[in-house]
Formats: sequence, C-alpha cells, structure tokens
Amino acid sequence: MSTISIVMPVRNSEPFLTDCLDSILAQTYEQWELLVVNDHSSDKSAEILQAYKQKDQRISVYENTGKGITPALMTGYQYAQGSLITRMDSDDLMPEEKLQLLKDKWETTGKGHIITGLVKYFADFPIKDGYKNYEAWLNELTLSESNLEEIYKECAVASPNWLIHKEDFDATAGFNTEMYPEDYCLLFKWKAAGYKIASVDKITHLWRDSMDRASRTDDNYLDNRFTKLKVHYFKQIDYKPEKTLVLWGAGNKGKAIAKELIANELPFRWICNNYNKVGLKIYDVEMEEIQSLATQPDAQVIIAVSQKNASNEIENLLKGYHLEDYFFFT
Repeated sequence: MSTISIVMPVRNSEPFLTDCLDSILAQTYEQWELLVVNDHSSDKSAEILQAYKQKDQRISVYENTGKGITPALMTGYQYAQGSLITRMDSDDLMPEEKLQLLKDKWETTGKGHIITGLVKYFADFPIKDGYKNYEAWLNELTLSESNLEEIYKECAVASPNWLIHKEDFDATAGFNTEMYPEDYCLLFKWKAAGYKIASVDKITHLWRDSMDRASRTDDNYLDNRFTKLKVHYFKQIDYKPEKTLVLWGAGNKGKAIAKELIANELPFRWICNNYNKVGLKIYDVEMEEIQSLATQPDAQVIIAVSQKNASNEIENLLKGYHLEDYFFFT
C-alpha cells in the first residue's frame, strides 16, 4: 500500500487542534504519516502535539527552522517518506474517507495528476456570501476538472485538499517558493508543468472559517488580487509574444496589472469602457476604446473588469470579435 505523507503547519491552533488531529486518526485509510511543524506557537499547541505523538507513532512533530507557513511546510516535507503527498491545515477537518478517496482516484490516473475533491466551509458563525460563492465556484470547477482553466481568477484548488505523487511534487520544487500565497503559487507551478486535475465527486475537506485564518490576518494575504503572482506566471505559461497583448479595464485592478506588465517588460495596449478615460495616458500607455479590439484579430486579452456578473457580456463581445485567447484576472 502507498504511504501518504501529510504535512501540517501549526501556529496557535489550540482551540481546533484536537478535533483536527482526531479527524486524521479516524481515517479509514491507515497507511499515512503526519509531519507536524510547530511554527513558534505561544499557546498550548505544542503540548497537544506531544500528547498525540505519544498516542500514535505515525505522528512526528518538528519545530519550524524558520518562521511562517512556507518554511514550516519545507521543514516538515524534508522528512516525508511517503510516495504520495498532501497537506493539512490545523484548524480544519478531514472527512473519514478523505485519504482513501484521494488515493483510490490517484491509482486510476497515475503520475502527472493532481487529485482533489469537493470542499465545504463550516464555522461557529454564519458563513458570509463571499465564502459560499467561493465554495460553489471551487466545487463546480472540481466536478468538471477544469480548475486549472480558471487559475487566473482565484486559487482554484483548496490548499489542504489535494494529493500528488512525490516525484511530481519534487519536479516542481514542492513547497519551495518565495511568492505568496504559497498554495496559489504551487498550483501555478503544477499548471506550468502540464499536470492535469482528476477529481472525486464527494466532499474530501471540511474547511473552517475562523477570524484567525491566515487569509484574514497575514499581511501576505491582504491584497487578494495577488497580481504579482498572476502576471509572473502568465508571462511564463500563457503569454504569446507574437500576439498583441491587450489589457481591458482601467480601475484599481487594471492599474495594478498594468504596473506588473510594465515591470515584466510585457508591452500591451489598454482599453476601457469609460469614455472619460479614452485618449488619456496612464503609465505612458494611451487608453483606447473597446471597439479597437475589432482591429486586433491576433490579440491576447487580460480582463480586469470589476463589475459583477459582467463576464458573460464580455465573453459574448469577444466572441463577436472572434477572439478566443483571453484571461479573467479577478
């Protein structure tokens, strides 16, 4: 049987840690090792981890050799002995068949595949609409195995809800990255490597929303557009220099993308539907009207339009111009 190595950073997770660890111990697939890294916790997390280490020899506990989630992940991963790799967040829960379902799916696909499943948010307070919408979006992508096709919108695979072969993981440098968010960066690296998504049509991760989540409190996650990361990998994966790159949108989002395109030395034309801006220069790039797309049959289009529910209208317009090479940066 394949051993699954689970890497889990822990930082001040005392209120949730026991439930998380119990959910791992309850897995129906028992051939796993848990590599827990204590990231300088100041609560009783360390004591809880030591108690569980004594309870089950499959649990190993290490101290973070650096500080923060990426060094913690790298610290734990260096001890991984399993042929299959996953990660876990210390405030979340595993449904009892999670590892079995992901492992069984991997065996039907093999290397070159990232295995994922459905997610469900839970919390001690009402889940906000934004998280409900994100959950629905993720699950829709997962059911159609189209996660990587929508990668420039948001992180399209839940960070603690994937399984990959160790050789594939190592081939993409694993957790080793200087870019944040680390889970989003990892997904871009897998896309760049040509890996495919294979999914389980059942809930394989219970994702806790709490006021202390890193996405709410860590400075690395404050600007959830993650423009630098997206443009960096767009240049590497999808940019076609033989085409005309067009940026659509001149709001804050569009301006942030424009700055990164300039920093990455990617020339572009800039269009918007605000006629008060047409003809103006922003960052020395003249703003053009939307209709100029009609003269660019070879265009690649980055869409940075903030209006909600505008995507269908935009896609229909692009199809009218016979443009199919476009990316929503939301």
